Amino acid sequence: MQPLTSKLPEPKCPQGVNSKTFTPVPPNPLLTILDIYDWHHQHSSQHPFFVYPDDSSDTNTSTILWGDAVQAVYRIAHSVLASMTAGIGDERPLVGLCLTTDNLTYMLSIIGAMRTGLPVILISDCLSPATMDHIISTSGVSHIVLNKDDSRVCSLITDSISRTQQMRPDLSITTSFIPTFNDLFPGDGSKIDPPNVKPYDLDSTAFILHSSGSTAFPKLASWTYKMISVTPLWQTWYGEKDICGHIMSTPSIPMAGAVGAMQTLLTASSGLIISGFKPTSPAIVANAENTWQTMVDTKATYGLIFQPYLCAWAQDPEKVKVLSKLDGVLFAGGPLPKVFGDKLFQAGVNLFLWFGSFEDGELLGLIVDVSPAYLAENDVTTDEGAANFKEKIWPTVQRYNAIVPVPAILTKEASEMSL
Repeated sequence: MQPLTSKLPEPKCPQGVNSKTFTPVPPNPLLTILDIYDWHHQHSSQHPFFVYPDDSSDTNTSTILWGDAVQAVYRIAHSVLASMTAGIGDERPLVGLCLTTDNLTYMLSIIGAMRTGLPVILISDCLSPATMDHIISTSGVSHIVLNKDDSRVCSLITDSISRTQQMRPDLSITTSFIPTFNDLFPGDGSKIDPPNVKPYDLDSTAFILHSSGSTAFPKLASWTYKMISVTPLWQTWYGEKDICGHIMSTPSIPMAGAVGAMQTLLTASSGLIISGFKPTSPAIVANAENTWQTMVDTKATYGLIFQPYLCAWAQDPEKVKVLSKLDGVLFAGGPLPKVFGDKLFQAGVNLFLWFGSFEDGELLGLIVDVSPAYLAENDVTTDEGAANFKEKIWPTVQRYNAIVPVPAILTKEASEMSL
């Protein structure tokens, strides 16, 4: 365990208070996300981590428990370290993830790659060749993990590496494949210890996100272990509901961005259970219908939905009835058109916007008791009245964001925002 020097205010909504399977980590003293996963491996091993539809099961669903999930994290960490041909010295090489796997495997891959003690960059598979070249050359990534069953992405990465190395012969970039689902969950009861890694500086980079690149070449934003621990990790402890044991369906959300990474944090701090597609090779491609069916089949109480799908569902009265019975519907991927938002709200759907910047995470209240008319207001974020905002970045990694009582000032500078 590596407690941090920072201290959060007294939580107003502790998570997992009455759970028989989830033992929450107290937010003070602060621990790193990796320590928290280790904690749950020991103290919450029988708590559900992920659930997916499975026709072969008597219950028509299968559940991955925390104990098995963290074992998969350790297997990924060992796999990544074994695949890196260059020795790991004082300079921590950057590991890239460019995956098109199911959201369970991607979540575990984020933490597993971080469990190597190395910084990780999440790379979207939707980038153009020129944009991919830019990400690889500017980030300085040394090793990129792919999934073997996606030849398109494998070719995109290998071609980009070749072009980049022609311009920069000094760069050495290797690749490897993420272990398959059967490798991660062998089902034979075998156990593996976490890898022995060099102690990492808590002020050093944990992972790097890139912006969408919709207005220019993507920008990079680094998150340190300390930044993660004092910003998005503990959001739910400063919300209004204990969501431990609730199921949030998320299969339509792109995993290579801020919202994808946040799922790995929220489940660790709150005991929230994530649901998604059944892990297959190749992975199931999300659409409005199979996303809906997965949410229903896994008996989700929350849905984190790609915004265009929510617009489609808003036009189906039967689907709207189902949505109105959920504890909350969060959406991401763009603003919800007013006509659909009003329709859903008037039908009793609890709508929450997952809105923030890729530099600093969530800006609005995330899990509140009852949906506001439009946005869940944040008591500590002020609005200077501009049409486009860029969150002011704290000059220190001790910064807090919207969940703690330090004013978050939104300036008038335009920026790409993460929805």
